[in-house]
Amino acid sequence: MKVFKYYLTLGENAISLPHNAAEILSVGLDGDNALCLWAKVDDTVIDQQNQYVYVAWTGLDLPSEIGKLIGTVRQGPIINHIFHLYT
Repeated sequence: MKVFKYYLTLGENAISLPHNAAEILSVGLDGDNALCLWAKVDDTVIDQQNQYVYVAWTGLDLPSEIGKLIGTVRQGPIINHIFHLYT
């Protein structure tokens, strides 16, 4: 097992993770003030599958496929809300 970092941008983000062998741990800012997601990953599992997350700012419309909130991160004046996205 290892912890990996994935960079996020506004809107839909596809993250390639091992099938049934990864757990999203948290969201936050890294040392360069970039919005990131951290996941615990079994890197011995070869079968990869995209998981989708959605980053929205406060006040923006959300897609109908929006799922459970992963976390909220302040980035200067911007408040990022990161959700699971069911496509």
